[in-house]
Amino acid sequence: MNETPKRSWWREPLLWFAIVFVPLWIILIVGRLNGEALIDRVPVLSLGILDTIMVFAVITTSFWLVLALLLRMAGRTRLMGLAGLFVIIGVSIFVLPQFFEFDLDGDVRPLGFRLKQASGSLPIEVEGEIAPLQVSGSSFTQFLGPNRDLTVPWLDIGQEARAVDCPVVWRRPVGAGWSGFAAVDGLAFTMEQHGNREVVVAYRVADGKRVWIHEAIRRHFHPAGGTGPRSTPTFHDNRLYTLGAIGNLVCLKANTGEVLWERDLLAEFNIPVVVSNPNSDSRTDVEQSNVLWGRAASPLIVGDLVVVPVGGPKDGPQVTLAAFDRVSGEMRWKGGQRAISYGSPTVVTLHGQPQIVLTTEDHVCGFDPTNGQELWNHSRPGRSDGDANTSQPIAVSDDQLLVTKEYGMGGELLQLNRTAEGKWSVESLWRNPRVLKTKFTVAAVRNEYAYAISSGILECVNWKTGEQVWRGERVRHGQMLVTRQHLVVMSEDGNLTVAAVDPEDYMPQFTVEGLLSGRCWNTLCVYEDKLLARSDREAICVRLPRARPRIDTASAQPHPVHRLVNWNPPGEGLQQDQDTKPTKTLQEWSSEYEAANAQNNRDAALAALDGILANYPNETFTYYQRGCLRCWTGNFPGSVADFDKYVELRPEVERRMWERGISQYFAGQYEAGAKQFELYQSHHDNDVENSVWRYLCQAKTEGHAAARENLLPIKNDPRIPLMDIYRLFKGEATVDDVLNAITAGKPSAAESSSRRFYGHYYLGLYYDSLGQTDKSLEHLQKALEVPAESPFLSRYMWDVAKIHAETIKQQAKAPGPK
Repeated sequence: MNETPKRSWWREPLLWFAIVFVPLWIILIVGRLNGEALIDRVPVLSLGILDTIMVFAVITTSFWLVLALLLRMAGRTRLMGLAGLFVIIGVSIFVLPQFFEFDLDGDVRPLGFRLKQASGSLPIEVEGEIAPLQVSGSSFTQFLGPNRDLTVPWLDIGQEARAVDCPVVWRRPVGAGWSGFAAVDGLAFTMEQHGNREVVVAYRVADGKRVWIHEAIRRHFHPAGGTGPRSTPTFHDNRLYTLGAIGNLVCLKANTGEVLWERDLLAEFNIPVVVSNPNSDSRTDVEQSNVLWGRAASPLIVGDLVVVPVGGPKDGPQVTLAAFDRVSGEMRWKGGQRAISYGSPTVVTLHGQPQIVLTTEDHVCGFDPTNGQELWNHSRPGRSDGDANTSQPIAVSDDQLLVTKEYGMGGELLQLNRTAEGKWSVESLWRNPRVLKTKFTVAAVRNEYAYAISSGILECVNWKTGEQVWRGERVRHGQMLVTRQHLVVMSEDGNLTVAAVDPEDYMPQFTVEGLLSGRCWNTLCVYEDKLLARSDREAICVRLPRARPRIDTASAQPHPVHRLVNWNPPGEGLQQDQDTKPTKTLQEWSSEYEAANAQNNRDAALAALDGILANYPNETFTYYQRGCLRCWTGNFPGSVADFDKYVELRPEVERRMWERGISQYFAGQYEAGAKQFELYQSHHDNDVENSVWRYLCQAKTEGHAAARENLLPIKNDPRIPLMDIYRLFKGEATVDDVLNAITAGKPSAAESSSRRFYGHYYLGLYYDSLGQTDKSLEHLQKALEVPAESPFLSRYMWDVAKIHAETIKQQAKAPGPK
């Protein structure tokens, strides 16, 4: 009997597998466990890149392990196994891509396969003519907002808002691509890929229906970057300017989609294009230039020009920018000789001179907008087919720019100098490769702080020094906007987070999980109070919760319950003939109102709101604003009337209107108030405050026993001491239990303020319901000792507590039986 000869150790596949891969995995695991320290030493890395290395290490290890096991087999078994392995590899490389797309995230981690999107007809869903569009103060006219700086100056999100206060207005599937939305006068515009057609689409903001489309037979695709157009449309003077991923610049009528003019940049600047599968849904247009992942710049309007980056063939020549007459489309100038990357141009004023700034493939540059002449440049190394420049420069003062980038570059503050003769020079004040590592995003600046998604993690940096102030949660390569007081962040995997714009610490307010599917690389848009967001698969419209008017009630003269003082029904008080034009525009009235808010001038604020409603009665949200303000000033019947009108005009908000319930209580409309709080319970069933206010209403009409028996059930309101308050009204706790809960443990200063306000305010309401005025006022006063602007405190409720205390005092002074 012949024995099988033993294999020499150096021919043992599993041994070599162990020799190669065991040390490799020890290094990988140790490196990943110490990822933060490793990134500090090697800034070109990020947690996302480390994860990508781990994923590909798993794939590589698995392949070589299977190969090593097959090589240990003998004869036909080994040959069949090897043949099967290579068949699987061949199918994965050559067959599956014909039917499936392989998705990668922003750090090139594989996400999986999905069927390719087939071409189909795109029916128009809204019939009828639409008048030319007009810009308002809450229009989002272009990439990154009206000023191309990620800010939404008109929106103030409520400090007390939660995830349940963000209703989805509509949701719909969309074509592939990374274009964001622009939104003006009720229409929202974006770009999509449908089969072999690159499409510009106008949707109605109210319901998401398709109003018009414009199509071109083009299709950009790259395995790492995905399919479709990249840039966001730009609106100006009822014209919409779009730049496709293959360089087609088009001007359309914004209200109809009619083509006014178009330019093919690749043809005009001799940039070759290779087209494969031209008549199929798998068509691919590949330009032979350094712009590997498709043109992503959004058109820029400068006076009577529209400006876009151009580039050129791989072997040159290069043209950095080109300007066209925005009405006729005729070329007005060409500027610069540098290769382009993926950032959009923007206009800033430095040393009093307006100029176009752009990050090219390897520099940041300034250009004269009148003729395209390059004024200055500063090296920002990169390759547009590798470590690309994507983020826009940000003017942080009249002579300084902040530039940001991932790939080991980080943030840098540039000082721009200009001589009397007009010569420019650039000085780097600091550069820190560990902060402001933006990849698909741009930093937003507020005062001396910059907020950014840095290598996938939210971050705050002092832009004057380059020092990191805080790091927040990991949202991967999502997008964000900045409102007056909040960061609005969409993570790469579709979670919406609202957090405070706070340089002291990262303070998230709430998160809506799983809002969008797909990869959410597309920039965000806010129109009025609606967030328009999309991914490569679907689009969504979400109503964001506005803040209550912030008016100081310190000087308010309280009015007794049931008394109507200086109030006119909605629409009255500032009447004018229908043929008389408004004396002020809506924007002017709104500016007056905002100025009054800033100055804590409640009389002027009320006058501005009256003016808006008298001249623009369809501004429905103004009824809500005036209802809040009238409640704070003790005009409860007027407040109820405004809230009723708001609900009449927008019935969908009724179940959220707890503010109306409070005003109804103070106005003596107890049954209506009880019904309002019952309705709110269907919207949010874990709010002790809602249950208590309904108790107070029922106690007035049915007595305390019935109110206690019918107390709305609350499972676990997390705010201390509200569950103790709930048990107090239920008859299962004492006042001492509430007082002990206020001071229990070691709360932070902010938490302590919240506990003291809510604890003492609701103890004040408890004693008020029992008719014990002195004890009620004692606790109300303790609640009002907490500063109104304390964290975790509802300013609305603080103002209600103040007017409540003043009302009780007035009632106590009034003659007659108590």
